[in-house]
Amino acid sequence: MTADVDRHELRQIVAGLSEGVILVEPDQSIAYANEAALAMHGVEQLDDLGEDVDAYRERFALRYRNNRSPEHYPMERVVAGEHFHDVIVKVRRADQPEVDFVHSVRSLVANDREGNPSCLALILKDVSDQFEAEERFETAFNLGPELSSVRDVETVARLAASAWNAHGTSSARVEIAADPSAVHEAATLSLAIDKSRRELGWEPRWSLDVAVTRTMDWYAQQHRGIDAATLVTSDIERYESDRSAA
Repeated sequence: MTADVDRHELRQIVAGLSEGVILVEPDQSIAYANEAALAMHGVEQLDDLGEDVDAYRERFALRYRNNRSPEHYPMERVVAGEHFHDVIVKVRRADQPEVDFVHSVRSLVANDREGNPSCLALILKDVSDQFEAEERFETAFNLGPELSSVRDVETVARLAASAWNAHGTSSARVEIAADPSAVHEAATLSLAIDKSRRELGWEPRWSLDVAVTRTMDWYAQQHRGIDAATLVTSDIERYESDRSAA
């Protein structure tokens, strides 16, 4: 900010904003931060951010979501007069490495009549909750039967063949042939569904017999030419309407 900008009025405007605002001088000194910006760094006073960009670097480690450290901090980029928006950075205090914040950052560069920067600001939005949720749910979730319903591969294959044959489309049979040179496969396959229960509140509703039968029903109907999307929608509706536990 330069002298011809009314600092008092500007600070009154940004003080109560829910977005964080940090005002930076052209010499890279930190002039002001509203309460929201301080809270997004886990500090209470302006001095806790550091007097300038170098001090800020020492107190806060910034990383992109790919875990790479930015060559130039957003604060340095705004001082250089760069316009940017929606830059996502993880912020970690050097003295509290166990505490992370995630900020969405944009710059605000205002020039005077001569074209010189008169107001340099970083606008911060705390998106920590959003990205914590994304990290929780961007991994795989297993959906499967209760452990009490787990059967060996041969049993599942025979159930599938029987369900397929019930449609009369073609005849399926199961042949067990030992091959010493074949890659070993476990006789019993099961899925751990604990994470789905914990994170999604999901519970299995169909027994193994019902699940295998309806799976083969799907294939048989699709084989007859029924649209796959229609079959998927129908099965989801049937599953959701069936409140009986597996």
